Amino acid sequence: MSVFTRIQACREQGEAAVLVTIASVEGSAPRGVGTRLLVTGTEVVGTIGGGALEHAALNEACELLRADSFSARVYVREWTLGKALSQCCGGRVSLVFERFPACDFRVDVFGAGHVAQQLATLLRQLPCIATFHDSREPWLDRIGADVVRGRRQHSRPDIDLGTDTTSRRGEGVLHTRLHDENVFAAVESCRPGSFYLVMTHSHERDLEVVEAVLAREDAAFCGLIASQSKAAAFRSRLSRKGFIEDELDGLTAPLGTSIRTGNTPMEVAIAAMADVLDARAGAAAGDSITRDSAALSRDLEPGVTRIDPRRSRLRPGR
Repeated sequence: MSVFTRIQACREQGEAAVLVTIASVEGSAPRGVGTRLLVTGTEVVGTIGGGALEHAALNEACELLRADSFSARVYVREWTLGKALSQCCGGRVSLVFERFPACDFRVDVFGAGHVAQQLATLLRQLPCIATFHDSREPWLDRIGADVVRGRRQHSRPDIDLGTDTTSRRGEGVLHTRLHDENVFAAVESCRPGSFYLVMTHSHERDLEVVEAVLAREDAAFCGLIASQSKAAAFRSRLSRKGFIEDELDGLTAPLGTSIRTGNTPMEVAIAAMADVLDARAGAAAGDSITRDSAALSRDLEPGVTRIDPRRSRLRPGR
């Protein structure tokens, strides 16, 4: 795998990486200008010649990943190979270190209907990784995702999946995930600290998704498209399942009431995203949301939750 292919893969998965490039060489050095290596949390791709120089560069890159993987940084370091590194080539080498940040803004959309299709257009333009979950494969196909999971990859004439579609179409990366009837497993597969938007084709499925999200207790946001009566009915049913008022406060329903719009799919999508962006800004400012989603994403692997929903409130006979 080439360095640039791996960078694109990191971007699609929201993983941090550090690119090390030889910027200048004076005298003798193991490799020439433009030689690169990439360091991620799990592997090293490429080489700048091995030896003491590469060892020092790897240590520097790993420290960059440990120090702060959620912000970009670019700087240059220079080494005299003989004096500083006891490397017999004896030249001077300048290395550019470029940190590509991990994604700290993940959105999980349950439902791929008309509003979700418009959400995909908006999320393309935001610095996020958005995953659309649905049991209906034809609706997921319309999303035009960069990464397809749980089903075959379809050939789309308007998207060249072999190129960097994200840079051409916007900042966001879109994933789709086909799930079966077990939406609880689908919710468990999501990253901690995610922003959830619930808009499936079934009220009962909406309720199951909301129940599973609230039971995780690690969501940054949970919003449900609903009328006032549907929202009230859901809160009543969830209360009977054992959720207390503080937990139910984690549900934003109806979703999209912070701004006034019409009821076309795009307008509803804009209103929904207004709530998400407001919650994200509030979390960054230290408002009511106190969970550190960045730390959760860093410390826990995908699919790992702090509380198993099946042990808490997912009872037979829902």
